Amino acid sequence: MAISEEGGTSGSMIPSPPTAASTSSSQLAYEQQQTTTTISKVLQTYNVSSDTLPRFNMRLYYADKVVMERNIDLTARPSFSGYRLFFGDIEEQQKLFKLSGKSEMLFYETISLPPCPPSRNKTINKLLDTFQQGITVQYDPVEAVLRCTRYCRSGVFFCGTDSAIELKRRECVPVFDYHSTLSKFLRLNKTSHMQSELVIGTKPHRNKLIKLKFRPILAMKLVPLNFSITSNTDLVSCCLDQPDSLDRQLEKMKI
Repeated sequence: MAISEEGGTSGSMIPSPPTAASTSSSQLAYEQQQTTTTISKVLQTYNVSSDTLPRFNMRLYYADKVVMERNIDLTARPSFSGYRLFFGDIEEQQKLFKLSGKSEMLFYETISLPPCPPSRNKTINKLLDTFQQGITVQYDPVEAVLRCTRYCRSGVFFCGTDSAIELKRRECVPVFDYHSTLSKFLRLNKTSHMQSELVIGTKPHRNKLIKLKFRPILAMKLVPLNFSITSNTDLVSCCLDQPDSLDRQLEKMKI
């Protein structure tokens, strides 16, 4: 009979301690199980289909006034990566993406942000000019989170936490997490926290020139929420990165 290094038989070897990789994998599996349990509990309690999870209501504000509202469905489907929100001429942008080897950008459905009447606020249009490459929005069904990636030159800030988080260019960032928001809902029976806010072009003062709000359709099926609109006279400071090669080419096109 073979003898192990510990001096016992091969059938009675002392099990090795778990490696860091196996511990991490177990923790991830546990977290995903907790996420699934929390979400399932809410869906069953309120008799809502899981098909509702990738669906969000999107509102666009210019100087605290709603200028666009639509429901978006981020359910995975062939040749669909998510949505790209942008400003400018879509045909010229798509040509440029192809020429620049950015063909992955063509798999997003597009939503064009409207211009702002100059008589209302010229600064908003200046910020929109730097939003041409835009942002992409995707839903991860495994982790049940909404993710956003910034491609535009203008700064983008996620205001879903106590302190605003600036999105770095081409860095995918979770901006809405079903597990944490539904866990809080089960504790407080409130849905006021069940939304995600992005501020575009300026640091997130209380007076936000351009902002986007994403609210899950699920929240509207739980408890209706009236979006609160606040106005303030805080000064704003524009936030821009140095233009990249695509920014420069888009500027030359005068899109």
